[in-house]
Amino acid sequence: MSESAASVVSLISVLEAPFETQANRAAATASLETYRTTAPAQIIAHDAITSLVHRNQPTAVRNFGFAALTHVVRARWNELNENERVQMLASAMDLWKGVAAPGDAVQEPWLVRTKASALLADACRRVGTTCWADAVETVKAHASAVGPNAAELACLFLSSLPDEIVN
Repeated sequence: MSESAASVVSLISVLEAPFETQANRAAATASLETYRTTAPAQIIAHDAITSLVHRNQPTAVRNFGFAALTHVVRARWNELNENERVQMLASAMDLWKGVAAPGDAVQEPWLVRTKASALLADACRRVGTTCWADAVETVKAHASAVGPNAAELACLFLSSLPDEIVN
């Protein structure tokens, strides 16, 4: 785990600790916001993809990781070069598939399922209509092959994708 990802995890543990002072929580919140808005988009994406969103992390850390990735896709997409954008889309698809992994005895929390589906939809929207058909086919094939958990995620993805068109 990178130093910045470890710092994020420790800041989130401050927010979760029941006996922390309000001042410490406010400082941790400010530090997390500074990280999210000022760290290079590539560092945020790397930290989130390699460390923060993994199953071994607490749900609060995973939530922050998905929120940070969503922030990069929605607000800082232009900071990424073409190769990094393609990698971001591929990573979003891999994260989505990981949430719907076959043979999972325990289903992922609702928060993680919705965040992974929304992240994939956001990345597809940012890439443009050129990737929609491929993404929909990949999602459909994965849902057919894996089963009910993946089918639910496919529905979440498909319902998130047209948000921009409808609104």
